[in-house]
Amino acid sequence: MKEIHIRNLTAKNDRGSIISVVCGYESEVTAVVNGQKFNAKSIMNTPVIDHAENVDFTITGVDEEKAEMAIKKLYDLD
Repeated sequence: MKEIHIRNLTAKNDRGSIISVVCGYESEVTAVVNGQKFNAKSIMNTPVIDHAENVDFTITGVDEEKAEMAIKKLYDLD
């Protein structure tokens, strides 16, 4: 299991959508925004996750390391 904690996001206009990144992986990706859990692969949850200032991701599965790297790249967290 991998975890990523993202805080104080402000520059959102240049970033792509989380769903476009995580749907390419088999791993389960869960996002927690304001204490609520969301499936990051669900199109219905995309607006909440993409516009959140603080997000915690949990990634579980066979390709979790690759998914973690892709999420970090999306948020410029190398």
